[in-house]
Amino acid sequence: MANELKLLDEARDMRNKKANLSAALEKVNAILEQNSDFVPALLFKSIVVRDLGLTQEARAILKHILAEINAKDLVHKADAERLLGFLELLQGNVAQAQVLAEQAHATALASGSQEMLANTFALLGNIAHTNNQLQQAREYYHNGLTVAQKARFVEREITVTINLATALYESGELDEGLKLLDAIIKRAEAKWSKALFNAYYERTKLHRIEQQVTDEVVERAIYAYKQATAHGWCDEQGNLARELGLLYKSQGDMDQAQEYFEISKKVFSEAGIQHKVSLVEGDEQD
Repeated sequence: MANELKLLDEARDMRNKKANLSAALEKVNAILEQNSDFVPALLFKSIVVRDLGLTQEARAILKHILAEINAKDLVHKADAERLLGFLELLQGNVAQAQVLAEQAHATALASGSQEMLANTFALLGNIAHTNNQLQQAREYYHNGLTVAQKARFVEREITVTINLATALYESGELDEGLKLLDAIIKRAEAKWSKALFNAYYERTKLHRIEQQVTDEVVERAIYAYKQATAHGWCDEQGNLARELGLLYKSQGDMDQAQEYFEISKKVFSEAGIQHKVSLVEGDEQD
């Protein structure tokens, strides 16, 4: 079990930090060859194949888990229901996503897992947000944030803060959203993570969209980009370089913009994230 968990952590690192989905899939498949019923590995495999665009395979894995899982394993059951609900949401099946999210939330409550409870509040918020029910989305996000803070589940705290800040911005409360992002960045900055880089990305984007670009905004964005580069977080490095390109472009500095666009394309290309290369190319042309 200890070796399986170690290999699973390595697979997660391949996906989250290196953005190498093929390597992550290879490693998790090796785990499952040794223990085909190892639920944490099956759950992670569903995420990887989903990210690879293999929607039907991801759905089949999650349905298999739910059909075979021990009735007492409520934590993993809640996670499988949540991931299946998120998959349906990504596919535009909002009504089915709602049903699964509510099931996952009920299972999370029964399990007593604060982590799963925070996760399911986040999914319920995503669904309400998709339906443009901003007030309800904000309530779900706030509940998820409260649970994550009490449980000291920092990664989920950051991701829900990003979602809540976006909902506040869309509700006309940009300043409040930015305050939340600034606060979580300050608190979480001692440990760099995928979620923290995403918080920096969202902060920079909101300032750019609202044409509130100051020297401080640029400096903090460059700082985050350099940290992503130094820590080897490929996807985040590419995302922040792209956002810096857009930021400089919005200021009319096309030389600096092109420099960061080129960096972003190179990072995404080397990581095999071709659809993001195309997005940057579109940014250059707009």
